[in-house]
Amino acid sequence: MTVRYHKKHSLFFTLLFIFLFQNTFFFSFSLSISSVFSLLLEVQTVLRSIERVISLHSL
Repeated sequence: MTVRYHKKHSLFFTLLFIFLFQNTFFFSFSLSISSVFSLLLEVQTVLRSIERVISLHSL
């Protein structure tokens, strides 16, 4: 049952990828959105580390 579910799952993602790849504008749009989200996560991580360094120096 889990194998069947896994196959359906991968088939769904394959079809979704094919659809996105055919629709290149939407593909590039979703790619840019994901890159923006990852960039925001990086910025958040850097800001947290800077805050830690500042709090350590203030002690």
